[in-house]
Amino acid sequence: MITIRRIQRNEGLLYKRMRLASLSDSPDAFSTTYEEANRRSLDSWTEQANSTAEGIDRVTALAFYNDEPVGIGALYRDAQEQGTGEVIQFWVDPDQRGGPIAGKLIIWLIKWAETYDYHLLIAWVHAENNRAISFYQEFGFNFTDTRQLFRNGTDIVSCLMVKPLSGETDPAQGSKKY
Repeated sequence: MITIRRIQRNEGLLYKRMRLASLSDSPDAFSTTYEEANRRSLDSWTEQANSTAEGIDRVTALAFYNDEPVGIGALYRDAQEQGTGEVIQFWVDPDQRGGPIAGKLIIWLIKWAETYDYHLLIAWVHAENNRAISFYQEFGFNFTDTRQLFRNGTDIVSCLMVKPLSGETDPAQGSKKY
């Protein structure tokens, strides 16, 4: 059984577990490195989890399969563009890729954003990560001409993808396997 829910207060250990798993598995998908993240204190992890457990400007969603955490995704409101939210930290355990979890997780984030008056979602995607690009395109994200270096010390380029929100997310989306 698949469930998606918002992270809860004081789930810093769970948040740390999921982020470190994602950074270890997919180091070129995130601007933060495993080494940087692993140096953080438990208080720091708990504080960040708590900051996304309530309110409408930040949310972290967790995906569970048979009560085991297998995915994570976050959405942060842009401070300058209040109607814009950035999808970050999106990851699904490799054993669950190819199934419905990633689609259910992104739909949960999209519906949450629509509920709280977001009008545009953005995501920075590694320019050579065709699987991620196809995934985001299936859910209505489109390329822009905006590119940037992925992180200091690398020549990896990220592409900005955007999705206007209309309040009508099609739950049939996500039929492809990722």
